[in-house]
Amino acid sequence: MDTTETYQIRISKLLKTMNKKRPWLAQRSGVPVGTINGWFRGRIPRADHLLSVAKVLGTSVEYLLEGRDYANVDKSPARSRMVRWIDQLSDDSVQQLEKILEAMGDFSLESLRMIKKELD
Repeated sequence: MDTTETYQIRISKLLKTMNKKRPWLAQRSGVPVGTINGWFRGRIPRADHLLSVAKVLGTSVEYLLEGRDYANVDKSPARSRMVRWIDQLSDDSVQQLEKILEAMGDFSLESLRMIKKELD
């Protein structure tokens, strides 16, 4: 657990990783941007707001508050990257991605690795 970082720093780092800003986070989470900005001036977030923000950022409230993601301990870094990447897509792009994945059907992991290798 990293006690030197605050939830504000963790939120900022996650937003930077996603190449997003607080207004985007506000729009996606339903938490007013003024409320989010208030957190960075020392206001204490409501639990429901922090939960909404954590969901949008693809993490947990535990991670934001304590630096440990108890709920996602068994999840791979690749999965976390995919969740963040998908969150960056527009709604239209997500729908297109869903259609592609449905069309792919039962591709095995090995098939996907072979495709990736060919693309590299």
